[in-house]
Amino acid sequence: MLVMRVKALLRRYHKLTDQQVRAGRLTLDADSHVARLGETPIELPLKEFDLLFLLAGNKGRTLTREIILEEVWGYDYDGNSRTLDVHINRLRDRFGAEDGFRIVTVRGLGYRLEDLS
Repeated sequence: MLVMRVKALLRRYHKLTDQQVRAGRLTLDADSHVARLGETPIELPLKEFDLLFLLAGNKGRTLTREIILEEVWGYDYDGNSRTLDVHINRLRDRFGAEDGFRIVTVRGLGYRLEDLS
């Protein structure tokens, strides 16, 4: 348990050093919590922003459901893992291929953000 907690803290520290990520036409700035599609700012709920920031920061890499839940909802999250699916679906509804990226389900494992540009 302690090892998992330390790893989570190290990942969060690393995430804080990369304050801006891009995926297609989308730019996410962790300092200001601002998302921009091209030059247009868009409002995202906090968890959607955090989820998209995590996926975009790990572009092309499959993240397991457990890692995503730990990073976005916290180490001690005891809620329903379907919450992740709901947030992924909301992001898919909000962004399409014309935005330059897509979120892919890796069956039995997790999710991956792919840059289409």
